[in-house]
Parts: sequence; C-alpha cells; structure tokens
Amino acid sequence: MIGFMKHTYKTRGISGLYSGWTGMQCRQSLFTGIYFGTLGFYRDRFKDAGCGPTLTKLGSGFCGGVTGALAGNIPSDVVRSVVQKRVFSDPSRTAHGISPRGIAEHLEVAGAIFQKNGIRGLYTGTLFKATYLGFGMSLATFLIPFFSDLMGIKYDMG
Repeated sequence: MIGFMKHTYKTRGISGLYSGWTGMQCRQSLFTGIYFGTLGFYRDRFKDAGCGPTLTKLGSGFCGGVTGALAGNIPSDVVRSVVQKRVFSDPSRTAHGISPRGIAEHLEVAGAIFQKNGIRGLYTGTLFKATYLGFGMSLATFLIPFFSDLMGIKYDMG
C-alpha cells in the first residue's frame, strides 16, 4: 500500500491520492444518514412485533444497513470504483481529486453508466454489498450500546 501511495503521489501528485474522493464522501454520508435515519423506524417495527431487545437491535441494524446500502451507498461506490479504475489504469489520465472537476467527473461517470446499463448498472454487486453492510450494521447496533456502557457513555441504539 505504501508503495502504491508513493508511486501515485510521484506520478499524479496529491490529486492522485484523492481519486474517487467525491464518490467516497457521497457513499459514506448517504449510508450513514440513511442508516441512522431509519434505525428508529425499524427498531419500533421490531418492538411492535413483540421481539426482544437482542433481536430488535440485530434486526433493526440489519434493516437500516441494507436500506442505507440500497438508497445511496451502492450507486455511489460503483461510480467511485469506475473513476478510480480509470485513473489508476491510464497513466495519462488526469486525477482530479478534491475539486469541482472531481465532482463533475463522478456525475459524468454516473450518467454514462446509467445511459449504458440503466439503473441496474449503478447497482452492480447489490446482493453482496447490501448483505455485508446489513450484517455489519446489525453487529454494530448490537455492540455499540455494550461498549458505550463499558466506557461510561450514555448511548442506546434500541
């Protein structure tokens, strides 16, 4: 990794190290906002169904994670991957990094993917990604209260 970073910096400058930054920020902000924004809704549905606290935490975390993946994480990550692959596979291609041109590049790539493959193109890898993010957030929703209590922090996720 260090060798790749040194090579990228040497051949592309600082912008090369931030190739795909727009897609990563979009991916993370959409996922996090949607996950936390839907967690209470799912928690209430599990409680209404008579589930105990453990199943409520695990189930609501899974559902929130899958919702975050489907609503924003996956399309943003597909676009970011294409942007990075293009930059890293073509030494003559400009790396835009953190800049208005980097944002425009991501929008152009998203449009091209959509035009060529429709919405399905933006959701490449959906089953895998939604499943692992669902399970990851299920575990996080279950463990965060445990570790918060352990550290003396008042935080309850369900």
